[in-house]
Amino acid sequence: MRFDYTEGKVANYLVSAHYETVSDYYYFHYLKAANEVFERIVNNHNPKERIIIALDDLVKDKRKKLKFIV
Repeated sequence: MRFDYTEGKVANYLVSAHYETVSDYYYFHYLKAANEVFERIVNNHNPKERIIIALDDLVKDKRKKLKFIV
């Protein structure tokens, strides 16, 4: 699913969470908000579930963080 947290502003950051059967995309304007969601997903996911979480800068086309939990 796609979640837009930009509040009508340009999306500068993307947090993506790829589970075994689902992919979620969270769009943000501010890095602080994107980083908070990234950390919340890392800390609160189901430990039995495999997940790949990434934080990307959409403007610079650069990955800021990546976490594999297998």
